[in-house]
Amino acid sequence: MHLYFGLSIALIAAIFVAVDANKRGMNAIGWAIGTFLLCIIFLPLYLIIRKPVIARPAVYPPPPGTYPPPPQQPGARLCPNCGKYHEGDARFCPFCGAPQP
Repeated sequence: MHLYFGLSIALIAAIFVAVDANKRGMNAIGWAIGTFLLCIIFLPLYLIIRKPVIARPAVYPPPPGTYPPPPQQPGARLCPNCGKYHEGDARFCPFCGAPQP
C-alpha cells in the first residue's frame, strides 16, 4: 500500500515537471524520468535551475479585423488613438477627439 502511494506521488511530481519544463523550453522527458526515479533529488534541482517561461509567438497571420482598413481616399489620415481614418488636417480626431500629431 505504501509503495503505491509513493509511486503515485512520484508520478504526479513527474507529470508536473514535464508540463512545466515543456512550457520553459527544457527537456521535458528527461526531467520527468529523473523526477520519477529520483524525486528527492531531481524535483528540488529542477525548481532551482528552471528557466523562465517562453512567451508564445503571436498568431500569424493576425485574425481579420485586427488592423484598421486601408484609407478610402488618398488624403485620409490615420488616428493613432482610435485607428480610424479621417479627411483633412484636423487638430483633433472627429471620431474620438484625440489630438492629432
